[in-house]
Formats: sequence, C-alpha cells, structure tokens
Amino acid sequence: MNFNQSNGQNDKYMQMEQYFLKDQNKWHSGTHDLISENHPTHLLSLDDTFFKPTIDEEDSLDSTTLDSFFKDKLELNELHVSSLVSQIYKRNDIKKENLYRIDKDMMKCQTKIFEIEHIPKWYNRNITTTRNTLEKEILDLEKEKRAEYVSWWRDLVLIKRD
Repeated sequence: MNFNQSNGQNDKYMQMEQYFLKDQNKWHSGTHDLISENHPTHLLSLDDTFFKPTIDEEDSLDSTTLDSFFKDKLELNELHVSSLVSQIYKRNDIKKENLYRIDKDMMKCQTKIFEIEHIPKWYNRNITTTRNTLEKEILDLEKEKRAEYVSWWRDLVLIKRD
C-alpha cells in the first residue's frame, strides 16, 4: 500500500486503473471523448495528489539519475562561482582604472601648483586664488579616491552575498 494515500484514495486509483485497462482500445482509436462524464478524472477530487511521488517511486530511482542530478548541480555551482570571480576581477579593474585617473588628475593639479609657486606674486594677483582653487581640487580628488575605495568594498560585499 502506498504511504501517501488513504484507503479511500487507493480505491479511487484502483478504479481509474481498471477503467484505463478496460477501455484501452477506445483511447488509442480516438473514438472516446476525453472530456466526457465517463472520463476517470471525475473519480478524483481537485485536492487529491495523483502525481505526487510515492516512497516506492523514490526508492526506485537509480544511482545514474542521482549522479546526473548532482553533476548538473555541481556544474551550475561552478558556473556561478566562476561568474562571481569574474565580477570581482572586473570590479577590481574598474577600481584600478578610476584610481589611476584620480591620481593623474591630482598630479596635474600638483604640477600646476609647482608651476605657479615660481611666479612672483606681484606679477599676477590671482595666483593665490588659483593656488587655493588647485589645493581644494586636490582635496576633492582625495575625497573621491576614498569614496572609490568605499564603493569598491560595497560592491565586493554585494557580489559575495550572491
């Protein structure tokens, strides 16, 4: 007896089986209407689980089916891990590129500051203002650099959650 079925359900399944075996020729010839009141599905209520696997069916699974299932699952996990590693490397490349550009901009500003230091102050009154503007830009670039590190770390944490 099936563990997933009560005696009443078992009787319904037996009736369905007998019905199919008795009228097997009608089903194959196409002379029987599938949606008739004689169709055996009226023996089951809507909440019955006709296709629910039973303990006997689960025991009958051979090892090759399980092996192929776990092999497919392993391949899927390997693809997922390689995708995560690829995302981490890509994000690291983006971080390096952004930091390189920030450092390059900082060096340009610092070079301009060195250039204007040798210009006499009496020659141009705006030198002090220009110097202050360049120093402020360097500070902003350093702030942007720190923000890039934080953004990189946040992205890595989000990738690792996957």
